[in-house]
Amino acid sequence: MPDSGPDVRRTTIEPIKLTMVNTISASFEETSNVLGDSVQMSDEPGPSTQDPKTRPKRGAATFRPPNRSIPELINNPANNSTIIDEATARAELERRFFITPATEITIESLTTALLDFTVQANSLTPMHIDIIRAIAILLVKTDHAKKTKLLADAMIERLMEPLMKLEEIATKHESKMEILTRVTDEPQRDL
Repeated sequence: MPDSGPDVRRTTIEPIKLTMVNTISASFEETSNVLGDSVQMSDEPGPSTQDPKTRPKRGAATFRPPNRSIPELINNPANNSTIIDEATARAELERRFFITPATEITIESLTTALLDFTVQANSLTPMHIDIIRAIAILLVKTDHAKKTKLLADAMIERLMEPLMKLEEIATKHESKMEILTRVTDEPQRDL
């Protein structure tokens, strides 16, 4: 029996994997067409010019320091906020009707809350609205990209074994067909 290692994978499985990823990506894109296709994501942090202990002055150029953690940002003394954990965050969003009580919180529900907030908050400047909308769009795009990859990987994992078995069966039948072809092509000697 011939070895059905990397060559089979490259010729049979990789095109299937690519097709599945493209199909899944297309289905997620259909659900998020409102967000546009021109969003580019980067994991590169920007340079830091802001002291982590103080709030920046109005009009100052500020950047998120690359070395600050989420807990550090939540507990920053410059923020006079009572929202300090998941429970207080959920209570605040429920109280202001940005999320439905007793439902699961998802990236999409939080994105919707952010986008609703930009519409309802009268005191936001155009810059604040743009920043909040940018965060919301990138959150949902990142979430969809991760879901697409997880789904494609899971489907490929489930299909890998049956595809390898199918390839093995095809190889066995191919060798049997070669034998039959040779037998039928030989001149009949017993006549």
